[in-house]
Amino acid sequence: MPGNAFEWEREWRVPHDFTFDARHIQFMTAPEEQHDDMRIYFRERATNPGFPNVVWCPLIDLNWDRDRIRQELRPW
Repeated sequence: MPGNAFEWEREWRVPHDFTFDARHIQFMTAPEEQHDDMRIYFRERATNPGFPNVVWCPLIDLNWDRDRIRQELRPW
């Protein structure tokens, strides 16, 4: 997977406009070393009514193996 990280983005290439909000987000991707900073960033802004509440959203590193990714995405 490490050399194919772009494969995940292909699903987001839609030939038309569409709208969604934070409740539609299933996970976000970022290098694992940035996960703590991202959680802090989103937690600090969660009280802002105009900012999407994605604190709960799983964070995935595209360099993880499939088992690790599946573990992070397991149903809650």
